[in-house]
Amino acid sequence: MKSKVLILSGLVALLVLASYGALSGRANASEPQKPKVIELKGTKSTTRGEGADPNIKSEKETNDPASPMAAPEKKGGAKTRGGFLCEVRFDNRTAWFIKLYVDGNFKGTIGPWGDAVAYAFPGETRVYGRANFDDGSYISWGPQDYECGPNHYIDFRMNP
Repeated sequence: MKSKVLILSGLVALLVLASYGALSGRANASEPQKPKVIELKGTKSTTRGEGADPNIKSEKETNDPASPMAAPEKKGGAKTRGGFLCEVRFDNRTAWFIKLYVDGNFKGTIGPWGDAVAYAFPGETRVYGRANFDDGSYISWGPQDYECGPNHYIDFRMNP
């Protein structure tokens, strides 16, 4: 009888510890993960002129009133369980103005030595930067693909 009670109490203790571990792991799952920093050196173009760049889907700089992207929570958007959007953090470590693209769509221009943030839907995300010069040449960073989950972020560092 004593051995049955000891075995039963041992099993109960294991169940309690296992459930505590699962709950504490779940609590940390909503915290943003610290991903690896994508650090790229610029690649000088071999062609001149604007031409068709396969990494750019849209150069549109106007606002779309039917835009499907909601504001992130820290910008006044609704709080969602675990977050919803993926954050792309751009770090310009050059003396150039760089046009920024996420999933081929223009997100803005970052100034020399500046920082910028853009948002994307979670999943496969493609990041690209391009500095155009007066002589028609350009330097580009990427494209770089990565998997970005909800409430996660990626640092995209652009070096000369």
